[in-house]
Amino acid sequence: MNPAYTSINPLDWSTIQPHIDVLLAAELGPAQVRDWLQQWSDLAAVLDEAAADIYRRVSENTADEAAAARYRHWVQDILPAWERAEQALRRKWLAVPGYEPRAETATLYRRFRVEAELFRDENVPILSELRLLDKQYDEIVGGLTFDWDGEAKTIPQAALLLQSPDRRVREQVWRRALAAFLARRDDLNRLFMKMLTRRRQLARNAGCKDFREYQWRALGRFDYTPADCFAFHEAIAYEVVPLATELYQQTASALGLDSLRPWETDLELPAFTTVDPHPEPIRAFADVAELEE
Repeated sequence: MNPAYTSINPLDWSTIQPHIDVLLAAELGPAQVRDWLQQWSDLAAVLDEAAADIYRRVSENTADEAAAARYRHWVQDILPAWERAEQALRRKWLAVPGYEPRAETATLYRRFRVEAELFRDENVPILSELRLLDKQYDEIVGGLTFDWDGEAKTIPQAALLLQSPDRRVREQVWRRALAAFLARRDDLNRLFMKMLTRRRQLARNAGCKDFREYQWRALGRFDYTPADCFAFHEAIAYEVVPLATELYQQTASALGLDSLRPWETDLELPAFTTVDPHPEPIRAFADVAELEE
């Protein structure tokens, strides 16, 4: 880490702004770009580490009020200031006369150019609001429980219960877990509509026809298009789905079933079965030839 950044308190913007000012005031020509970018990167690393810690704490316990308050301060006060500062830094780099990016920075330069084009000051508070709505979703889903033998079970705990060899147990667990989601259906729907409205506003403000176009550019997806994704979807339907169907049938047969039901699959990743049709201990291979066979 740059020694100059050790005194930064990521939750106090007044300790960050002086370093932004130094970067913005620096003389910047083609010869200075590399070192200047390193200073910016070191500063960003301090904030990235803080963001990771703040998000980890608020995710570990969605009922932790201190963590929630820290997260709100980060989202509403620190990140907006950082986003505006980064836009100023991007513009400074992009305006360097006679600069041609090296191979190592060409993609970064291209991404920063797109980000500078997308940036709108009126979108900064919308992005903050969307982050808080994300947290509301985490709080709702993270707080879901269902009763099992008189004990409240969380959705992750349901995944363990779905491994039961008793099909009746698996079905009851699946239905109760889904009932927990359904009990908050109206709240989740309202949250979705709020996010949809604000995402569309983001796109309009940035001059994009829809949120997909906005997000495609924001994520720096330069190497493939939405059309490529649709082609990939079709390839999966043609090549993968028949194989997955065959594998599902093999699992069903091993379990002595005609077909699999949702309670034989993962609640969050339905492509994966939760019940093991071969519960006996795994036996190590004796040699490479046996492994290959």
